[in-house]
Parts: sequence; structure tokens; C-alpha cells
Amino acid sequence: MNNNTLLIFHLNGTVVDVSQSIDSVARRVTQFYLGSLLGVSGAGAMVSDEDLHAFRAAGGLDDPIELSAALLRYALSALPSAPPQRFAPEHLGQAAGFLARRQQQLPPTTFDQLSEKLDFAAFAMQITQQGGGRAGVAAALGGWPHPLWVGTAEDELAVVRRLFLELYLGRVAYSQVYRQPPRFYRGPGLYDHERLLIGRHVLDGLRRDYRGRMAAYSEWPRPLVQNMLARMKISNIFDLILTSEDLTAEAARMARRGETGAVAKPAPFLLREAADSLDPNRAHRALVIGNTLDDLRAVQRANDDGRRQFEGWALVTRKSDEGQWRAALRAAGASQLVEDGDDLLKRLNDCRM
Repeated sequence: MNNNTLLIFHLNGTVVDVSQSIDSVARRVTQFYLGSLLGVSGAGAMVSDEDLHAFRAAGGLDDPIELSAALLRYALSALPSAPPQRFAPEHLGQAAGFLARRQQQLPPTTFDQLSEKLDFAAFAMQITQQGGGRAGVAAALGGWPHPLWVGTAEDELAVVRRLFLELYLGRVAYSQVYRQPPRFYRGPGLYDHERLLIGRHVLDGLRRDYRGRMAAYSEWPRPLVQNMLARMKISNIFDLILTSEDLTAEAARMARRGETGAVAKPAPFLLREAADSLDPNRAHRALVIGNTLDDLRAVQRANDDGRRQFEGWALVTRKSDEGQWRAALRAAGASQLVEDGDDLLKRLNDCRM
């Protein structure tokens, strides 16, 4: 397969196991915002693994910060009503002060009380029915604004974004990466809970066989991606890495052209951009190896214009409800289900015979 094929990997969740880092952080954003910033009490976990997977499978929420925002926004819908915001904070300092005042105004509330009012799996189905993504969350809730949702005038996700990065990196690493102290969280991060899902020996072999034709993409900010690649000692493996900054740049280009539409998965932008950057003449087919339903949905959409053939394989990383998950991956378009790095190498070699 390698002579006429591009290899495009979803980095987080396919190459690197982020289930104990990014997934945990996405759940903890809601817990921290409600508990530490709004004063909700109790030891109950607000968001479970199953809740997170249901929201991600709803579509358009593979970006972990968007996913964190969606989980939190739904959880806020169970809180007691509060007076509307008169204006959006101009910066994070104002946002922190606003949250502190809101905490004093809220009646005593526990996580158990909120959990009784929430059904994440049922709401995830509503997100899907509304088209997925943050827009789908807003439509299902009747609008995104909420008196207890705090962002800034420039970025409604500013607080969630900052919380996510601080929880992921921890005090020391956040200060090193962003050259400023954390604002909300000063404990240890979860980034060092990551490990390779596809072993270094497999990646080295693929690098030799597919030199000049290997890319990876991530919904993460570039500093986090570079940090992870360095820690995993795989910075030299891929010829091209696309990150959230590429999504932002494309969204800006579309706005200048007066175009509308999504750029994040399941839209195919990242896949087409990776393939066209590696092979501008479109002489090669592209094999995308992902781990989520949106990876596979993006592959199907990438084929719509007929300019290049895309095929999607899925690395099976979920062991809970495994049979149902495998069926969902197949239904989303996975032509092969891969068990691990060695199995990937074997399947690629078999395709060359």
C-alpha cells in the first residue's frame, strides 16, 4: 500500500493515549467550575466516562475544549436561576471576579442535587438531532447564553479554555509553556499520564516506509501538541502536523471570502489540508487512521468532491461496550478496525501483497 498512499493519523487518541489526561481534564473542567468557582459542594462526580463518550459521539465535539464547554453548559442548566449578566467581562481578571460574586449569590447546592436533574446520554441525542457541535448544544438548550456561563467579550470560551489548559498542564508546566502563572488552578497536571498507543518501533518503521507522506492532525493548540510530541520522543516522525491554529486560520479565510460552514470535524478540512500539503498534485490516495466517529465522518465527507480517494481505519481504544462501539465505528465508515500498532503494521503490509 505504501507506494501510492499517504498516511494521516489522528494524533490524540490514536497515536497517543489521552484517556487518562485529556478525557479526565474535560470531565474535571465541569467539576472545578461548579465546585471551586461557583461553590457547588459534595464529593459526587458530575461527569462520568459514559457521559463524555456520549457527548463526543454526538458529533462535532472532538475538540477537547469544545467538549469541555458543552459538558459544562449542559450542567449549568440544572443550577438555580440567577440574574442575567449585564455585560461580558473584558478579561479573565474581571471574569474571575464575576464568578466570585455569583458564588456568593447562589443558594447552597450539591453535586448530587444537580446529578438528579441531568441525563447526559439523553441530551447527547438532542445534540445530534440539532446537528452536533456547540451550535447543536445551544439549539438543544434554546440558546448558549446563561447567567452562570462566564467568558470574555472577545472569547466566550475564555474561562473554560484557561481552566482546561491549567488542569491539563498543572502549575509548573503551564508557566513554562505559556510564560505566565496560572490563574485558577495551581495543582499538578495530568499531561504526564499519557503513553504511546502505537509503539515507537512501529512509528519508526512507518517513517522509513512512508517518508514524505506521513501527517498527523489534532484539535489541540500547537504548544500542547509540540509539548506532547517532545515528551513522547516522536517529534521527528511526521512530515506535517496540523493543529487548532490551522482550523482558526481557515475559519478566518472563509470569513474574508464571505463563506459559511464548519471547519472542525466532521468537516473534512484537516484531512484535505494534510493530504494536499503532502501531495499537491493529488497523485496518491489517503489512508486516515483515527479513533472517533467524527474522524470517520470526516473521511466520508473528504471523498465528496471526488478529487482524491480517502479511506478510514479506526483504532479500537474503548473496551467498555466494545461490541456496540465496534459496530458504531463500522457504521461511521471504518473499512478496517485496528487493535494496536503491531496489528496496524500487519494490515498495512497485507495490503501491499
